[in-house]
Amino acid sequence: MKKIESGNVSIVTFITKGDIGGAQIHVKDITAALQALGNTVLVVVGEDAEFTTMLAELGIPYRVMNHLVREINPAKDVKAYKEIRQLLQEVQPDLVTLHSSKAGILGRLAVYFEKTPSTFTVHGWAFTDGVSAKKQLIYKTIEKIGAWFPTHLIAVSNYDRKIGIDQHVCKPTKIKAVQNGMPDIDPTLIADASSEPPKLIMVARFAQQKDHKTLIEALAELKDLQWELNLIGGDGGLLSAAKEAIADYGLEEKIHILGYRNDIDKLMADSQIFVLSSHWEGFPLTIIEAMRAAMPVIASDVGGVSEAVIHNETGYVTHSKEEMVSALRSLITDADKRAAMGKQARANYEQYFTLETQLENTFSLYNELLQKS
Repeated sequence: MKKIESGNVSIVTFITKGDIGGAQIHVKDITAALQALGNTVLVVVGEDAEFTTMLAELGIPYRVMNHLVREINPAKDVKAYKEIRQLLQEVQPDLVTLHSSKAGILGRLAVYFEKTPSTFTVHGWAFTDGVSAKKQLIYKTIEKIGAWFPTHLIAVSNYDRKIGIDQHVCKPTKIKAVQNGMPDIDPTLIADASSEPPKLIMVARFAQQKDHKTLIEALAELKDLQWELNLIGGDGGLLSAAKEAIADYGLEEKIHILGYRNDIDKLMADSQIFVLSSHWEGFPLTIIEAMRAAMPVIASDVGGVSEAVIHNETGYVTHSKEEMVSALRSLITDADKRAAMGKQARANYEQYFTLETQLENTFSLYNELLQKS
C-alpha cells in the first residue's frame, strides 16, 4: 500500500514563482521531508531563480516550466496546461501537490483528467482583504470554479479556511487547516531580547502586499529613542519608495536596508524585536522564525497573524499606525517585557508551530487521499 511513511510514494509539486517567500519555504521543507523518508519527489516551478538554487543545493529534483506565469496570459496558460498534462503522463505520480493560484488552477484541471489524487495549499487567498475589489471578484470567481474539481484544499491558517467556507468557495469537508511550522534552530541562534539598545528586524519583500510605509512613519514618531531597524527583502517594486520615505523622515542612520539575505536565522539571533507591517497575509513563516528565536512580535492584524501572535503575551497585534507606535514604544523602552514576551513566544513555537507538527497533519491528509485512490 502507498504510504508517505513507507517511502514508496511518487509526488510532483507545482508552484508558480521562483523567488523566495513563505510558499517556497513551505514547499522546500515538506519536499525535503518527503525525500528524506525515501519518497520520489519533483518540484515544478515557473521560473529559474533563487528558489531553484535552493532546491539544487538541497539535492531536490526540479524542473522549470517557463509558460507557468503568475499573470493571466491565455496563450501561455494554454501552453502551461499542456505541459503540465504531458509531465503528469510522463511521471505518473501517485500524488500531486499544488501551491499558488495559477499553478493551483491549471494543476487542478490537469489532475482531474489524469485522475491523480491532489491537494491545493492556500497560502492566503488571492481575494483576501487588502486586494482591490476588481481583483477580489476575478480571483474569487476563479477559485469557485477551481473548487468544482476533486482536489482537496489545505489552508495554512484557520482564518483562510473560514474565508473559503464563508465566501462559498468550497464546502467545509473539502478544506483542512494545517498551520505552518518550521524546523528548530541551534540553541546558539536564540536571540537575547533584553539586549540594549534594541535592534528591530522586518523580513519582507518591498512589494504591494507589505506595508513598510506605515512602519517607517511609526518609527519616525519614536526618532528620539534608542533603536535600529534592519529591513530584509528583495525589491518587489516598492524599494525606491521605502528609501525615499526613510530619507524624508531623516532616518538613514537608524533604518538599514539589507536586501535579500539567506542568513535570516543569524540576523534574527542578533535582534530583539520582530516587526511585520502588512496589508494582507496567509500565515507568515517569518513570525514563526521570530518566535522560535524567542523574540516578541509586533504585527498587523491580517490573515492568520493573530493565530500566532497572542496580543499582550507574545507581542502585539496592531490595527493602525497609532497602535503600532504604542507597541513599538512599549517594547523599545522595556527590556524585561521584551524578554518575557520572547520567552513565551518560544514556548508557543515549541508547542504549536514546529515542522514536525505541520508534517504530521499534512502527511495524514496525503495518506488519506492515497488510500482513497
